[in-house]
Amino acid sequence: MTDVVFAPVVEEPEFGMNATELTPVVARIEERLTLYVKLFLGACSGVVVAAGVIGTVLWGMHGSIARLEQGQANAASNIVSGLLKRVPSDTTEAAQNLAAAATLLRVSRIGEIKPTVSAIQSVSAELVRAQSRYQDLPELWQATARFINYRSVALLPPKSEQVLSSAKKVFNCKNIVINMGQVVLKECTLDLDAIKAPNAVFVNCVIRYRGGPVEIRRMEFVNCLFDFDIKTVPPRNMRMAMMMLTTENSTSGTADFGV
Repeated sequence: MTDVVFAPVVEEPEFGMNATELTPVVARIEERLTLYVKLFLGACSGVVVAAGVIGTVLWGMHGSIARLEQGQANAASNIVSGLLKRVPSDTTEAAQNLAAAATLLRVSRIGEIKPTVSAIQSVSAELVRAQSRYQDLPELWQATARFINYRSVALLPPKSEQVLSSAKKVFNCKNIVINMGQVVLKECTLDLDAIKAPNAVFVNCVIRYRGGPVEIRRMEFVNCLFDFDIKTVPPRNMRMAMMMLTTENSTSGTADFGV
């Protein structure tokens, strides 16, 4: 920006000039001062406009960066949902698609910016569709397990993240309450198939499951992280539990299998 310097050339009147002679001199001085004032105001308005443009550009850059970061956070979910939307020609191709989805979800890492709920729901919808068709495929449950793990990290509330960072192993878990046949476990890392109780409530727990039989008839999860790793088709009650966890839009849910 060019600096504006006020240096009006003022013609000094000669001594003894009368009012008639001074009038044109004063008029020229006023004209020049008016011109300098206009230049100054123009320069100021240019600064304001430039500042506005810079602010707009910076705001646009911030918005673009935020959208880019959110797009990166949603990338894994979008790729998996797109993969599962493909209509397979046969069961073999369906198994391949599900295995690829499981691998993508397993290797994806969630950072400070998490996937949106809508991105998570898009994967959930495709897995529910697959669960209605391919329940006999181990690959379906591998993909479902990886999605449950991924979803629990994405949707876990910040307060529970802090609690779970210090969760203890199940044999060191002292925060266990048994009431009327119901076991309530809090802030533990545990194996689901190691719990021998008809009813269990898990609060701020890390839940591991490897595909074996589970004796719990009713299980409730409140703000839990899941570490599921399934190699084969799990028992019926756990298939039901995993289907429930697929559709939950939070890290809480209840699976009731009856008596």
